[in-house]
Amino acid sequence: MILVTAGLLLLAGTLGRLTSDGLACGQETELVFPDIEISQPIEVACENALVWSEYASQVSLLEGNLEFRQGEHKVKAQKGVLWIATSQTEGVQTHVVHLYAEGDVEVESRHPSGQARLSGPSWQGRYETIAEVKFLPSFKQIQEARDHPLFQRAVKARSDWLQQRIKRTSFLQPIAGPAELQRVPSGPPGGESLVSQNLGPDGGPLPSLLPGIPLGVATGWDKLRIRVYPRTDVPVHVQWKQDPQTGEWVGIVTSGVNVLVEGVASVGSWRPQVIDLSTDRMVIWTRGLEQPDLTGSRPLAEDVPVEIYMEGNIVFREGERILYADRMYYDVRRRIGVLVNAELLTPVPNYEGLLRLRAQILRQLGPDRFRAEHAFVTSSRMGFPTYRLQARLVELESTEEPVVDPSTGGWVVDPETSQILTEPRYFLSARDNALYLGPLPVLIWPEITTDLSEPSFLLRRLRVKNDSVFGLQVLTDWDVYQILGIRTRPEGTRWDISLDVMSDRGLGHGTTFLYRRDEFLGIPGPVTGLVDFWGIQDDGFDNLGRGRRAIPPEKDYRWRLLWQHRQLLPGDWQLTAETGWISDRNFLEQYFEREWDELKDLTTGVELKRIRENRSLAISADYRINNFFTQTDWLPRLDHFWLGEALFAEHLTWYQHTTIGLARFRTATFPENPIPFFSYREWETSDGVTPLGTVSALRFGSRHELDFPLQLGPFKVVPYVLGEVAYWGEDRLGEDAERLLGQAGVRVSLPMWRVDPYFTSELWNLNGLAHKVLFEAEFFFAESSLDLQQLPLYDPLDDDAIEVFRRRMSPAFSLPQLDERYYAVRTGLGSWITSPSLEVAEDLCVFRIGMRHRWQTKRGPPDAPRIIDWLTFDTRLSFFPKPDRDNFGEVVGLLEYDLRWQIGNRLALLSEGMFDFFPEGQQIITVGASLERPGHGHLYTGVHLLQGAINSTVLQLAYSYRLSPKWITAFSSSVDLGEGGNIGQNFWITRVGESLLVSLGANIDSSRDNWGIGISVEPRFLGRGRMAHLGGARVPPAGAFGLE
Repeated sequence: MILVTAGLLLLAGTLGRLTSDGLACGQETELVFPDIEISQPIEVACENALVWSEYASQVSLLEGNLEFRQGEHKVKAQKGVLWIATSQTEGVQTHVVHLYAEGDVEVESRHPSGQARLSGPSWQGRYETIAEVKFLPSFKQIQEARDHPLFQRAVKARSDWLQQRIKRTSFLQPIAGPAELQRVPSGPPGGESLVSQNLGPDGGPLPSLLPGIPLGVATGWDKLRIRVYPRTDVPVHVQWKQDPQTGEWVGIVTSGVNVLVEGVASVGSWRPQVIDLSTDRMVIWTRGLEQPDLTGSRPLAEDVPVEIYMEGNIVFREGERILYADRMYYDVRRRIGVLVNAELLTPVPNYEGLLRLRAQILRQLGPDRFRAEHAFVTSSRMGFPTYRLQARLVELESTEEPVVDPSTGGWVVDPETSQILTEPRYFLSARDNALYLGPLPVLIWPEITTDLSEPSFLLRRLRVKNDSVFGLQVLTDWDVYQILGIRTRPEGTRWDISLDVMSDRGLGHGTTFLYRRDEFLGIPGPVTGLVDFWGIQDDGFDNLGRGRRAIPPEKDYRWRLLWQHRQLLPGDWQLTAETGWISDRNFLEQYFEREWDELKDLTTGVELKRIRENRSLAISADYRINNFFTQTDWLPRLDHFWLGEALFAEHLTWYQHTTIGLARFRTATFPENPIPFFSYREWETSDGVTPLGTVSALRFGSRHELDFPLQLGPFKVVPYVLGEVAYWGEDRLGEDAERLLGQAGVRVSLPMWRVDPYFTSELWNLNGLAHKVLFEAEFFFAESSLDLQQLPLYDPLDDDAIEVFRRRMSPAFSLPQLDERYYAVRTGLGSWITSPSLEVAEDLCVFRIGMRHRWQTKRGPPDAPRIIDWLTFDTRLSFFPKPDRDNFGEVVGLLEYDLRWQIGNRLALLSEGMFDFFPEGQQIITVGASLERPGHGHLYTGVHLLQGAINSTVLQLAYSYRLSPKWITAFSSSVDLGEGGNIGQNFWITRVGESLLVSLGANIDSSRDNWGIGISVEPRFLGRGRMAHLGGARVPPAGAFGLE
């Protein structure tokens, strides 16, 4: 310890002199710090980073306040270059990091016995870690910077340093005693460089930065070797001739030959490729004093050219790329060539099939660049496919780029090789283009430039329909990047435009922009988003169903603008923003019915949320811009959740939600155009009739729950108490209101199970049987100091679509039994810490019981059986000790059940139900059967029974089935067996063509008194289109499995 301390003090003194006096240009000094534990992670931070892949390493050019840390070792500089290589040995993943830092460099290394510091203009060092490398730049961009002066200086300094290490390791002995100073090459011209090296415990040589290749060892892979084999049973005979003046050798082969060219440099990999050539006849040119060797036993000299001419049934394989041609000239050294009557097949990222390029003349201009004359592009293997892009001139280029994980923004590493995965990115430019469907061109366009990660040409989708609501419709979607000729589209984006002609309504137009990136406007962090606009100058009437079949639109020009954005920010923050703006109240229901019925409401707001462990903090602001819906502005609002926090040595568990915000409750405006019926909900009015208009108030609420979990024998018992204090600045009568809510109860559960591994049944396909059951019970009583009826719903319970339906059905839905607020109270929403509506809480006393049954068995092959749920049955029931107050006079209510019986591997019986027993209470039963044949189709039939305020008995049937490899059908039907009569039918039949999916369909909508037919055409070149899954089976792209 005394020697170590003395050595560190000596080192610190030496560094002090170096810092104060400086080093003369050209001096060579190396500093050896104490060893750093490789179990320590590495952290790198800077302002800007350019990142790319180079052989087996990730390279980053870092600028602006560079900070590097591993344990107690720190490096600070203005800029630098970082190499990261990863290897795996015996299951342990090791990251080897080489850092070159430049500009006001400060290096500090702490040790239990002292510390060492260093400052200078430049520095480089090598580090290892078996932990993670945290790369945290403020702004990161995937872009090569090999020509950057900083990178060039770093490469030279690193190369000199590595060469010196290779020479020195032959005689370097382990260091004993204090740290010492040694000379190393200097840094960039005009400045000094102090270089750091961390040796291993044994002081041995540096491990390789390329796993498996020792530094300084020549592999010979940069030497070309040519091996010739017969293509058939006929031996290869090469006739050689030499020009004595030039030394050029000419070899002629007239029999079938297979040539392997080894040692060709590979883009994006440190291992070279092998070129495989097959042809009927060949001429080869090269130079040398001796006759060329075609056995591969002797490599060719680096300056020796190799050129090959081939004729007859040529097959040229390079990596995953295959070329076919009648004649071909190829320069092996320069990787250029010319092919006549050629065809290129190559894989494309995110696409299952192969890209096919057919041309009269195909020129290879480099390792990954081609130019084709009089060519067409498709994925079909047919001679002249139905769907193709034909052009006078086509250019195809590919580059190798690292695979990026969209969820993290980082590069994907192969778990087996520990190398960064790369994939080719293809760019296609075509001039004088014609898009063909069959023998006819459907579109002519002067120039197309596209990234083939979205393998479609101009037209993405074409649909033709006709019905009595919109008339004859021609609906098209187009790729904007290709139309504008944008070659390099922003990474992770897609931009389409829509042009739709509707004979009875007008011309529809819109655009959709999707993005999924690792930054947004310079702000780092994975981000996804959508911008969608569609509008129309509407000349018709809205047909929204029975009783609303001819409603004049409130606006002549109608539209929908939607923007949704979510980004993960540093520090566990999440930013969510949305804008939803429509022209009038009926637009969504008429033109985007599925979105109206199933998706979330259109709102405008922004939220900044931070989630850490079991806590979350959210700051949000919302503003209503669609005044025909009842919504609440929050300017702003704060929510804090803390869930499941253990207290007092985990004897107690605490939950809480606190919210505060400035609210502006705004009721919907009355319709401008006459409709059959419209009325406000009770909570939207001050007296049941007069709408509240705008109510501005401060709202505060804090709800807490404390649980005391106990294990009493086999029973899990959880007594709990819940309390809340809340305040509203204005209620329905314009007065402020306070509420104290208290609740106490107990939850009990008892799990039971039994397993019989020997129980078998051939009839029911049972191989062993396990029965698991969970009995549950809960009793609680709650008291509130404020009547629920006094408050408007600042947080509404129903979506806009449900609220519009309730307004139309009043006064039938004005009964308390059908009021959504009281249903939510009876189901216990008021006792949820995470309740979506603070207002919903009321006096309540209830006792609930339930059972969850699960029978499991094993099915599948004997050597690999799998566990499946054979039968599941869940049921719940509530008892109300104060029925007149809590359940409209009935003690028993809210009976529910859910049953699924997987009889066989394909057939399942399904049933669910829900019952209330007071007058006008709902009675719902659904019984059905599902039959699924994977890869071929699916069939469902069932009956849905509803009794109460609305009575109906609906028979449902739906199936999709693949009749053959070329034909797929789908049909659905709904019929009310009561007074409602027929509801609607939908039928489609799809022809899986050689290049196109063509669907013909018909539909009937009795509510709208509408019927129609339609045809949809989608190229199979897409592979990821809307019709990629039909008939219960995935439809692969054309040519994915060869010639069909």
